[in-house]
Amino acid sequence: MDVDRFVCELASRERRAIGLCTIFATLANKAVLVGRNLDWIQRGGSIWFIPPQRLYGQMSLGLSLIEQMGTDRPYEGLNTAGLFVAMAAVADSPLPPAAPGARMNSLGLIRYVLERASSVSEALETIRAFRLDYMAEKQYPKLHYLIADPSGEVLIYEESVQERLFTLRDNDSVAITNLTYDSPYQCPRLDQVRTSLSEGQVVDLQSAGNLLMAVSQDGTIWSGAYDLGARVFSVWLERDYETAHTFSLEEHLSRGLHSVDFGTLRLPKWMAMQ
Repeated sequence: MDVDRFVCELASRERRAIGLCTIFATLANKAVLVGRNLDWIQRGGSIWFIPPQRLYGQMSLGLSLIEQMGTDRPYEGLNTAGLFVAMAAVADSPLPPAAPGARMNSLGLIRYVLERASSVSEALETIRAFRLDYMAEKQYPKLHYLIADPSGEVLIYEESVQERLFTLRDNDSVAITNLTYDSPYQCPRLDQVRTSLSEGQVVDLQSAGNLLMAVSQDGTIWSGAYDLGARVFSVWLERDYETAHTFSLEEHLSRGLHSVDFGTLRLPKWMAMQ
């Protein structure tokens, strides 16, 4: 059974909302490039740009977030150190048993890390301080995370299961979908991503977008491609891969705290079609 069918059957059986996301990181032409599809049941979203601010007596890092449920629970983000964090549902791994320790919302963890960590190693140290709340009582899924920085360090983190660290060299890559990293189940999306990356098909944001298009699903709400060193990213909305919305993190942070709603981005093209 392939992963997409497995996830859909699991979601139906357990009445849980599980998306079919894809995330990868690769090193090409000395640039660390990250791509992700967010496949989900809810359309829309906002991109937030949050300048550095004083938090508990220390200055945070500036960052961007993409969210649907508030800036305290984003799905992915990038900070001014070039650190990237994104989540994907993981369907074949049970929730970890209850354990003592400080609790952190599984989506809120993304912003918390981006505000404080400049590298993968700092991110891991930050994450280890918490036990995660996956909102299981509201039928949200367990998550795992891909975290990457401009030096080529990549972390696959799944609480109580693994902390898999990689150091990318030229044309190396790491990818996850919706199974735990060592899962025996087949995932055609993951196979396609790994093959394309191993063949060197992703060399810039546009080619990253092309791969995201190839593995997108009916429920893909957005695709994002990030150049971590340049702190630049492109977003394609609802599988409209003809229209890339490209942002410079530092340029947008210079404007102060603000957001860009997906509806605002889509409106010019919608108006042109009327």
